[in-house]
Amino acid sequence: MEDIAYLKNKISKLENKVKKLRASRRILLNMLENMESEAERRLSHLEKCNQILTRYNRNYRLTLLSREAEICHLKSRLSEGSERRTQ
Repeated sequence: MEDIAYLKNKISKLENKVKKLRASRRILLNMLENMESEAERRLSHLEKCNQILTRYNRNYRLTLLSREAEICHLKSRLSEGSERRTQ
């Protein structure tokens, strides 16, 4: 009789542990899903920022090239003008 009561008590304790483990598992899975969705949002935000920065970089590079071409043009005009004066 004592063995049966002991085993029933042990079964009850084990069932409670299983319930707690299931609840813990659900909590952990929810936390994991939240972390994954946050990571996806961050990645999406970083990708958008990268696209913007790439566009700004391209525009800056094109501006620099344009200004460099303008400087070369002005230098050549300046050297042509000084050559004419020396002649």
